Amino acid sequence: QIQDQLFAFNQIAYAQGAPSSGQVAFFTDSTHLNGDNGLFWDNTNKKLTAENIQIGSSVEDINLLRDAAGILAQRSGIIAQGFKIYHTFTNSSNYTNMEERWTTKFSTRVFEIATNFAGTGEAADVNIYPSTGKLSVDPGTIRAVIEARTSNTLGAALVIKQFMTASTDRVIGSLYFVETGGTAVASIVARHPSATAGQAYLQFLTSQTERIRVDASGNVGIGTTTPQSLLQVASNYIQFPAISGAAPAAVDCDATAEAGRMVVRTDGAANLYICAGVGGWISK
Repeated sequence: QIQDQLFAFNQIAYAQGAPSSGQVAFFTDSTHLNGDNGLFWDNTNKKLTAENIQIGSSVEDINLLRDAAGILAQRSGIIAQGFKIYHTFTNSSNYTNMEERWTTKFSTRVFEIATNFAGTGEAADVNIYPSTGKLSVDPGTIRAVIEARTSNTLGAALVIKQFMTASTDRVIGSLYFVETGGTAVASIVARHPSATAGQAYLQFLTSQTERIRVDASGNVGIGTTTPQSLLQVASNYIQFPAISGAAPAAVDCDATAEAGRMVVRTDGAANLYICAGVGGWISK
């Protein structure tokens, strides 16, 4: 008897055997109660355990599922599992959505994180493709696709790593600038010439051709891939801007640390001045 009403308890109708401790009973009609081993109440820990829980009844609402691996959330009406959180404090249309979905013809499963802030233009979409390990980021109208920040002065905000297993020349990190249509117009590539640690070098490419090489020792080559000096320019001219005026000031070339300075002046007498350190300027 519940609140002065009489109900018949139908034990035979139990879906999974006799009632168990903590099993939750529910009405099957206006006068009968039933139960199921898929629905339990843990009064000690104040926890409800169920095979399936649906919150709401529309397509956009959430079903909670339990399987051997843990708790999942599934949006009903689509082939996907995930969470959709509405930010009602700003706008009922604003949401963050995290779900696993199948693409056309169910050929590829992806994990998607999507946000939509109505009226702000700050929609974003992140897709992770488990079969290939690729990450796709579409920031909408945001100024940058990926922005990495850190307050740790001893660490980096963004790190690219590859663990070498072979001694051959291999790419260990790269940054490509690609135009519409898929053509790489520029790139920065880090390569490892061998399995020896700390021997990586950098390549700077435009139009898919290497223009600058920075080797493992810090030598910079422009037009050459094997620089022999701290800076080596090959196959073309080095040009300094011509500065109008008289010879450079003596005070700018009177110390050993200033040796090697060069400047071009259009004073009518000499055009190229090379600093000899304490020996002063040498004109050519």
